[in-house]
Amino acid sequence: MPMLKRLLLIIFLAIIGYYLLGFTLLYFGKIKSLPVFFNKVLKASSNEGTIDLSKASADGPYVFYMDSLVVVKNLREYRSVITLDSAIYKKNDSMRLSCQVEEDSFGFRLKPVLAIENCVYQAPSKLFAISDIEGHFKAFRTVLQGNNIIDSALNWSFGDGHLVLLGDFFDRGLYVTETLWLIYKLEAEAEKKGGKVHFILGNHEMMNLYGNDKYVRKKYKENLSYLNESHTSLFSSETEIGRWLRTKNVIEKIGSTIFVHGGISVEIAESGLSLQEINHLARQNIGIRPDAVKGKQAGLVTSGKTGPYWYRGLVNEEVDKNEMDAILRFADARRIVVGHTLVDDIRLLYGGKVIAIDLHHEDNFKKGIMKALWMENEKVFLTDIEGKKRPLP
Repeated sequence: MPMLKRLLLIIFLAIIGYYLLGFTLLYFGKIKSLPVFFNKVLKASSNEGTIDLSKASADGPYVFYMDSLVVVKNLREYRSVITLDSAIYKKNDSMRLSCQVEEDSFGFRLKPVLAIENCVYQAPSKLFAISDIEGHFKAFRTVLQGNNIIDSALNWSFGDGHLVLLGDFFDRGLYVTETLWLIYKLEAEAEKKGGKVHFILGNHEMMNLYGNDKYVRKKYKENLSYLNESHTSLFSSETEIGRWLRTKNVIEKIGSTIFVHGGISVEIAESGLSLQEINHLARQNIGIRPDAVKGKQAGLVTSGKTGPYWYRGLVNEEVDKNEMDAILRFADARRIVVGHTLVDDIRLLYGGKVIAIDLHHEDNFKKGIMKALWMENEKVFLTDIEGKKRPLP
């Protein structure tokens, strides 16, 4: 019996050790899954590579249109208690909305008109481009301030410069709504100063718009019950954010540079579609799952293999030199700037014909590092969190 007890104790301690070590490795993202009892597997969150411990918290505003009325919903949090703050306005009422992210706050007004964006622009004297912020508001705010894009009050200070945002501002982070509203606000301010904000749709914007919540943090899923809304209703064509996103492009040409979230595939280059037609097809199919999209050309644009907000072949260097040159001829461009596919540092590919700028922003920010692309008179530079620039080869 004593030997059996010792054996049982060893087994018990081994099981406890297994779970303690396993949960620790899972939490810190060192492993993706942990086999547990009854053939079950505990998986890390698909959002962060770690267990998602977020929960319902302050969020908003969300602006809904109902006939002649505008309904504004905010979630407030006080001492861990969540309450819904809902207000109703007439469409022509003057209203000032606001966002709060810890010590940061800003106000804005709804735009009187939302118009489809152009997709071809003259080169500005200065341009700042960044991608895949994924709801990490503080990282975004800090790098914008460090490069004098915005001031300490979060107002536009970039004059006639252009700010290019290469998609994937949804998912993974905890301040998606506030980040979107900051961009919305900066757009209006930039226009008044002769500048421009280009918000280019990425695959995560598109996923959220058709209801795919795979990478949505638990915070937002729990918030739905307080808001009394579904995930798709938050970004439908009956909301301000939804309407605004439906005016955006998936590909733009600024000067001699193409900006696109994923890339341009050989199939798209050979399709005969113009940039305007690509954008029209993408917008036309917003809210539709890729497997339900109809038409060959629309299928090319929305496909996870060939579509401009999904394609990874350029960063993965899957096309040869001749194909790369054909893609640039199709776009009538000198270079293509892409996000979507993570790289450790901003990379020049194909002799500078492709620039990859999707970086580990969350991890970098924790280390006090942020990097982005700066263009001046069409020359390219790497800029950092303090606005220090160095030429890219």
